[in-house]
Order: sequence, then C-alpha cells, then structure tokens
Amino acid sequence: MSGAPEVLIVDDDRDDARFVELALQHTGSDCQSRWFGGGRELLEHLDGQAANGKPALILLDLNMPRLSGLETLAALRQRFGLDDLPVVVLSTSESERDVISAYARGANAYIVKPLLFKELVEAIRGLCGFFSRLDQPPPQPTHC
Repeated sequence: MSGAPEVLIVDDDRDDARFVELALQHTGSDCQSRWFGGGRELLEHLDGQAANGKPALILLDLNMPRLSGLETLAALRQRFGLDDLPVVVLSTSESERDVISAYARGANAYIVKPLLFKELVEAIRGLCGFFSRLDQPPPQPTHC
C-alpha cells in the first residue's frame, strides 16, 4: 500500500460499507479504505499486520453478528500495540445505552450514521482530517 492513511471500515452490511467508502472517496482526502465484514476478520487482520503499520482510523458498526462492535472494541483495547488505535463507532443506533457502552469500552468518538450522503461525506472528511493529520497519538513504549 502507498503511504496514504488507511481507514478500516467494519460493518456486516456491505451496502452500508460501500456507502461509507463512497463518502470517503468524495472527501478529497488521500485516505485509502479497506472493508471487513465483522470484528473477527478485523482482529485477525490487525494481529497479522503489526509490522506493516497501523491504520489511521477504524470506523466500527455496533450491530454485527458473531462479534458485536462493542465486543470488537473491547478486544482491540485489550491487545498490546492495538489498544491506542483510533476507533470511531459509526452506527444507526441513537441509544444512550449504546453511546455510554461504546465510550466505556474505549471508543474515541460515536457518530450516528447520517441519512443524507452529503452529511456522511462531511462527517468522514472531518474524521479523516483529524485522525490522519491533526491527532497526536501517544508515543510508542520502548522495550529495554
């Protein structure tokens, strides 16, 4: 992959994921996207990618079969080297319980999926700009 920031989209609904990918393309950013149909697929990919760098951002749906978004988020936060990845929950749920649960498990932000494409493009543009260019991640620990 080129040096472009990578955005990982985790959503079991391929049509929803394509909508997000299309919005990402319309942002004008140089971010590249990769889709995963579930949390297990994402975790397997990240576990095998440690030497190849980290993504700039993970966009995570909550309501997925097998491994929910909340379970996926908790698993990410328990993995050394992956625990500081920026994760934004992108869900149709406006439930206060879901929002609280996502932040309790380490979400960096929670966004209710906009219904209008233009609004989705603006949300994705802001996220990519922040996490790929403005956010200052914590320094990586050194091992003696």
